[in-house]
Amino acid sequence: CNIKKKIAYLSNSESDLILLKKKILQLDSFINVFHFPNFDCSFFSNVSPSKEIFTERIKVLSEIRKVQNHKTIFLTSLDNIIYKTLKADSIKSLLISKFCPSHGYEFICNFLQENSYERVDFVRQPGEYSCRGNILDIFSPSNEKPVRIYFDFDIIENLSFFDPVEQTSLENANEYEIISASEIIYSEENITLFREFFRKLNIKDDIGYYKSISNSIILPGSEQYYPILIKNNTSLFSYLEQFQLILDLQFKENLQKIINEKKYENNYLNKLFEDSKLLLSLD
Repeated sequence: CNIKKKIAYLSNSESDLILLKKKILQLDSFINVFHFPNFDCSFFSNVSPSKEIFTERIKVLSEIRKVQNHKTIFLTSLDNIIYKTLKADSIKSLLISKFCPSHGYEFICNFLQENSYERVDFVRQPGEYSCRGNILDIFSPSNEKPVRIYFDFDIIENLSFFDPVEQTSLENANEYEIISASEIIYSEENITLFREFFRKLNIKDDIGYYKSISNSIILPGSEQYYPILIKNNTSLFSYLEQFQLILDLQFKENLQKIINEKKYENNYLNKLFEDSKLLLSLD
């Protein structure tokens, strides 16, 4: 399997992409294969995409923006180019090291809160963190394991990986990268955008979400408003400028068919397609 260029393949079928990734890795396990998953629900439907989807998506976006290896294949479905995502420079990154005293307890906690991490009692999934006395547990989407940070007042004393199931500490770590936990960052500008389009779309059934998000109180289900929660947005194609695109012959027709289907999912999406600032334009 001789790959000399970075390749991006767009398909109609999410299930076919999952199978394709497995087959590629069976042929050559040294190829970087990134599958950018589709959302697992409709927007404005009182159901949010799963946390696993959001953390996998942000992980892939973070990695492909800096990948240098030409043996790289990016796989995604046509659905994912319809909705815009956040710009690459909006994905925040923080490298925690016991050799960097400027990153203290409060500094790291503020980063987590500003980048959509969920505070929990016990960290088990990417995108979560917990605070227990002088111990801070974090699971960044960019890592395979969560990290446990021990502080001596505001100074990092030690870092170690830990088992998210057993909650037992594993080997020590010198450093650990934390990236944004989601494409949605509940910043002031994004909340302002949300308020503007909530009124523009005349969403009447979910006034509770309007009030909570307006006050930076993020309730379960808030992510259903993804299309109107990213102001600093861009097309997924902006991440693929160094990739050779592989498209099906009926690419444009298939894409238009998917757009037409999404317009009929609910009235709010239909209205939103009239505003090309937030969704893909085929022009």
